[in-house]
Amino acid sequence: MKANAHRTSRRPARPTPHRVERASSFLYTTVAQELKRRISTQIYAPGTRIPTEGELVREFNVSAITVRRAIRDLTTEGLLFGRQGLGVFVSSGRRIVRSFGSDMRVSLADEVRRAGFEPSLRVRSLALVPAKPEVTRRLGMSAGSLLYRYEAVLLADGEAVGLDLAYVPRKLGDLVRDDLAHSFIFSALRSRGVRMDHVDYQFQAGVASEEEGSVLSLPVGFPLMVVHFTLINPNGAAIVTGKTVSRADRFTYAFCGREQIHKASALKSSRHRGKETG
Repeated sequence: MKANAHRTSRRPARPTPHRVERASSFLYTTVAQELKRRISTQIYAPGTRIPTEGELVREFNVSAITVRRAIRDLTTEGLLFGRQGLGVFVSSGRRIVRSFGSDMRVSLADEVRRAGFEPSLRVRSLALVPAKPEVTRRLGMSAGSLLYRYEAVLLADGEAVGLDLAYVPRKLGDLVRDDLAHSFIFSALRSRGVRMDHVDYQFQAGVASEEEGSVLSLPVGFPLMVVHFTLINPNGAAIVTGKTVSRADRFTYAFCGREQIHKASALKSSRHRGKETG
């Protein structure tokens, strides 16, 4: 009798896992839809960490591959983002508007702050390297010349949102190398009194490589925006060239060729409103 009683004793009830329809060929879509519902209803509020992969596997009673696929899809949609070593978080939905125009006084750091984030950078490398043919062509240098290769990760509130790669001629690089540990390249040049006239840009779409995905905590193939740039001095000579790679879900690029007209119009409207209320 005691043995029977032991076999029939009841264990404490476990929490009921979320039911996932097994007949579906795409279990990850069910998981993704439920996570999306929780984000939209702010069960998972912006900036908060969602449950770990293991916790979601147990809750939904699915494989780790299914959970990873669901998280990858929501990351691609811009609803989630990863922080290496910390987990997966809900995105705020705010976008950084990067303006391209004739006013070079506004830095990328300024525009990150304008979007409500605190900008910072993490230098990945700064080293003298032989210039590649494409770089020597852009900078008008001799083949094989040594120049600085500078690579940094752009962070917004500690989240990696972009990669900056710049090639700087050796003499100019010697001037700013100490500043590059804590300053963006254009800000470092400006602080050293380097004269800049304008920047030539080329824009293209891209997708994250394995290395870029690792740095930006993104799945391979995630949409990216790529901007190739060459900085020109008042004499018409190219002095810096490189590219910026940014998450397509975190940036909006804006271009205006006649910023002065807009500023003058805004000032005129402001004065007119002041007269009406005076």
